[in-house]
Amino acid sequence: MKIMLVDDSINTLEAFKIALEDEGHEVIPFHYLHGKKDTDKELLETYESMKPDLCILDGLEGKALELVEEMKRKEHKRILIYSGDEEIVNEAKKYGIESYTKQEKKILDLI
Repeated sequence: MKIMLVDDSINTLEAFKIALEDEGHEVIPFHYLHGKKDTDKELLETYESMKPDLCILDGLEGKALELVEEMKRKEHKRILIYSGDEEIVNEAKKYGIESYTKQEKKILDLI
């Protein structure tokens, strides 16, 4: 499965990338940089050009919800938000976005 993984923590991104690759998945890592002018645009362009089967986003301090709205306008298979912030998870669920707290599930259990 081709998985796009988005996180603002390079350490978390690398750990999940290794774990997913060990399970045989093709991983497209994207390090989200808060405050960088073109980060959102770059993320959406990468998502559109790579056409992942699954996109797993960290909550990105609430920014993931905005990005998912844009992503949903594109052709996609499955988008998932994974956050330690219960408010982000609950808000995502209101919009029908698959979402989990980091305490609920391990990343590999979500796939």
